[in-house]
Amino acid sequence: MSEQQESNPEQPRKVELQPCPCGKTPGGLLIEMPERAKYGAAMGDCCGMWIVEFRNGYATEHEITLKRAQDAWNNAPRPSSLD
Repeated sequence: MSEQQESNPEQPRKVELQPCPCGKTPGGLLIEMPERAKYGAAMGDCCGMWIVEFRNGYATEHEITLKRAQDAWNNAPRPSSLD
């Protein structure tokens, strides 16, 4: 664990994201979801061309939504290209 994370337990842990079909590995996810929605969408900050839908289950806590979006991104089957 990094020194910064140890000194600030409120900071969310950094999650390694799987590469996008565009060929780049996103540094983060852009999450689109109405407040208290059952489903949301996540796209990488690399190209914005590939979107993964995820079930949020009406969660209201940001950390839960972020984890569900990251899990959906990392576990989604990848197409060979975005063409």
